[in-house]
Amino acid sequence: MATHADALIEGEGPLPEAVPDLLRYLRSYPSDPPAGAEDFLYWTVVNFGLKDTVRVNHVTIYPLEDRATGATHAIATRQLYASHYFHTTLELRFLLGDPREDDSAHTALISITRSRNDGMTGFLGVFLRPVITRRSRAGVVDYLTHVQEQVERPVADE
Repeated sequence: MATHADALIEGEGPLPEAVPDLLRYLRSYPSDPPAGAEDFLYWTVVNFGLKDTVRVNHVTIYPLEDRATGATHAIATRQLYASHYFHTTLELRFLLGDPREDDSAHTALISITRSRNDGMTGFLGVFLRPVITRRSRAGVVDYLTHVQEQVERPVADE
């Protein structure tokens, strides 16, 4: 039986780079990680809607070698648990170009987020949907601003 997470992994829509080994691993986690992949778990408290949401996430950083697209890494963040609002979330990020090179003008981050939500229907959903949508968009902007600041900061002399 397919789960909400499986539906997100197998969802329609183009990806900047085909990553079948990574997607297979996300479906079978924790067995059979792809070569070179690194994993970690983290938890966070996010403010969506009327109350804070506790989320537990699994992250896999998967190096991509010799890709014609210039993609060097795929980073998958899969929600394992949320206290409310979200059934599941899958974030796929692709790093194009190499941030270790001096030419950061040719480095790009592509971020794709898919999620399944609850509490968005019925009478309460009429009030929650605009709040959650606005805060979700603001959260993405804050995250991308943070990433840009980290990538563009000068490297400290050692």
